[in-house]
Amino acid sequence: MRYLTDRKAVKKFKKEIKLLNDQTAICTLCGSCNSSCPVYEIELTEPNSPRGKINLIKEVMAGHLSESQQIKELISVCLFCGYCQDSCSKGVDFRAVFTGYLSLVDRLDVDNNLD
Repeated sequence: MRYLTDRKAVKKFKKEIKLLNDQTAICTLCGSCNSSCPVYEIELTEPNSPRGKINLIKEVMAGHLSESQQIKELISVCLFCGYCQDSCSKGVDFRAVFTGYLSLVDRLDVDNNLD
């Protein structure tokens, strides 16, 4: 029975990774989302912009950056208001990307702490 549960978990994990890869691939990093982001309006730093967060996730997913607490915190600083999504001409689902990424990272942290 455990094998079935693990298979389901792996299937779900792969589906979530695919969503992240698909959504981040849609983003052309044009920056049209930045002007509508209330967090970016206050912070005025690229990592706090929707484009910056997407780029960080792309780099981690590609293995160019290692996941860190700092990256997790940067992604977490989001109001999930959807303004960036409304201004995106490509239709990137920023909320799904950011929440999906944070969920995966949290799950991996838990799994690594169990070892």
